[in-house]
Amino acid sequence: MHLAPPTHPALAAERGRQLDALRALSATIDAPLAIAGDFNLTPYSPHFTDWLSDTGLRDGRAGRRPGLTWPTFLPLLGIPIDHCIVSPNVRVAAFRRLPAFGSDHYPIVVELFMEGEP
Repeated sequence: MHLAPPTHPALAAERGRQLDALRALSATIDAPLAIAGDFNLTPYSPHFTDWLSDTGLRDGRAGRRPGLTWPTFLPLLGIPIDHCIVSPNVRVAAFRRLPAFGSDHYPIVVELFMEGEP
């Protein structure tokens, strides 16, 4: 998924509505869940931490290096805004950033496994 960038107050409000819709949709899913994409939020944002708390989902990057994902044209000043969010019964075996490939975001690869699997 790709949430609106908060570059203007109207877009920030749209991102809030998108987070609300994603919260409501995730609440209807009673199965293992992973949501990946450009959240246009850092893990340090109260919008992000509040959303995680409200949904009961977890940041797949938790406990790992930040994995700066945007922008590729300022790699030393990047921020982690691309995420993989998982439900409590999904475990993250690996979370890594790949080299730039032409986008302004670095791609991420996340290896997931189900609770109870080896």
